[in-house]
Amino acid sequence: MKCRNGHPSAISWIRTASLKFIVLNVLLIISSLETLSAQVKLKTFSIRCNIVSDSGEPLSDVAITGNVTAQTKVSTGIYSLSIWDKGPPLCCVLRFSHDGYQPVTKAINAKTETLDVVLRRAHTKWIPPDYSPGDLDNPVGSRMKISIPTEADVRHDHDVDVSTLIITYPRWTPLEQATRGIENDEQMKVISGALLGFSMPSPDQLASSLETIDRDLVCGDAEGSDIRGQTKDGKMWRSLSIFNETIRYKGASPEAADFFDSIISTLHCDRNR
Repeated sequence: MKCRNGHPSAISWIRTASLKFIVLNVLLIISSLETLSAQVKLKTFSIRCNIVSDSGEPLSDVAITGNVTAQTKVSTGIYSLSIWDKGPPLCCVLRFSHDGYQPVTKAINAKTETLDVVLRRAHTKWIPPDYSPGDLDNPVGSRMKISIPTEADVRHDHDVDVSTLIITYPRWTPLEQATRGIENDEQMKVISGALLGFSMPSPDQLASSLETIDRDLVCGDAEGSDIRGQTKDGKMWRSLSIFNETIRYKGASPEAADFFDSIISTLHCDRNR
């Protein structure tokens, strides 16, 4: 359609301008995605793992999880791994598990070329009971249900994709906190969300621990891990994880760890979540 002066109509001009604007924005988005893709390109390194039993027998079909981007079985008990390098000094966590053996979780860095892993024969797998309404007093959690004592201070934090329940160890009463000018700061967190994935203890946490105790966790039809340790300063930590949910505490005194562990001992698994 033409206007009386012979130029394209205003509507036609607006349509043309809008199309140019859309095309320009699409090109900008594509360019941004290409730049972002280049920025997030994984930096990796390779290591060789020698995995044997406590009797020295090479083990096959070992499940290796953590910061692994690819793995190749060279021969029985020997694996070549490509590791996601998340940065110095300690970058990565690897967990090794096999039915009938106690799992092992280790921290490594980009300078690690060979890793020797010994899995001890043991039946340490934990299979908590299934959850039904009424099984627990004051239950919280998504698939991993635990019972919260009435004396515990509980707070909820909600993000777009992640829900966090914070349980604080009641070392001091509110009156003691007010009179002494101190706060209860030993906490256990129950974190869940569709985009959470599977959590591991941090490399620093593992490296600073005098010892760790590791076992497989089977919660309904979800497989995960239950790892705990004590750091060199005498503080305790623990991390239970299945896909999309984690229960963890760190930097806890032995008294607070006992309190949190008593809560974890009530764990039931909700198959309907």
